[in-house]
Amino acid sequence: MKVIEPTPEDREDDDCVHLPRIAFAFDRKSFGRLRELINRLNCL
Repeated sequence: MKVIEPTPEDREDDDCVHLPRIAFAFDRKSFGRLRELINRLNCL
């Protein structure tokens, strides 16, 4: 997992460009773990 800059699409839509973004590899079989990550991030 790494922090990334806003994507061109984010900038084009002015989609909360001030907020941090993360990128990570996802294997499509760990949807439950992805949901856990989303829930934890939303609690911050």
